[in-house]
Amino acid sequence: MRVPSRHRELFAGEKWQAAFGRKEAIEKIVSYVCSHWARLQKYPTGDIVFSQSEPKITKYFCQSLRAHALSHGITGIFIPEHPVAKLDELNKTLGNRGRTDITYFSDRQSPALEIVFEFKKLKLSSRGKISRSQYCDAGMIRFVNGIYTPNDEIGFMVGLVENETDSASISASLQRMLQHPDTRSLLRMVSDNKGKVVTSPALRFMRCHFETHHARDHVEECPDILLGHLILSHGC
Repeated sequence: MRVPSRHRELFAGEKWQAAFGRKEAIEKIVSYVCSHWARLQKYPTGDIVFSQSEPKITKYFCQSLRAHALSHGITGIFIPEHPVAKLDELNKTLGNRGRTDITYFSDRQSPALEIVFEFKKLKLSSRGKISRSQYCDAGMIRFVNGIYTPNDEIGFMVGLVENETDSASISASLQRMLQHPDTRSLLRMVSDNKGKVVTSPALRFMRCHFETHHARDHVEECPDILLGHLILSHGC
């Protein structure tokens, strides 16, 4: 299914303007996530090395973000594996169940911020193609289908790579995959007036390596979404 071009409209609505009116606060959170990761990787503990499982890494990272947030002027809270679901009050059921890797909730921002960070390990090995595929169809798709942030317009994907020297090549490979017709269709990617679906370097959040836009009109009362993509390395 081809998603119609609506790139300009993405930034015209009131909800988008409200979202990007909070841009400074979001930038502060993203910057903290990146800088704190780099600090931890200078002297990594056993729970945050690349050989560990992704859930173990993100749980430790989230708790560390939470413990040091206030000293960096962050007054909200970071929560690991936050459960999410769509409440159907008529049928008294829950749909679109899931768990986010790390979610940040603001306590002072108005309207309140809810920022989801979804992590995926990315590899250069023979399994690299598989890991990049999972980044899309087991990571990004959760935002696109409204499992994550169904009421907001912003989310972040985080690719974890083993070595800093691999970051550029893995990021480039991932961006090529995202431009494949099947991937574009699966993720309902919105193209700009030049037909591009990947914006690199990112325009909205400068800490991101690139960004993508996704239509979510197939989900009831779910606004379209901008995804910022971060690449964090273990070998800082």
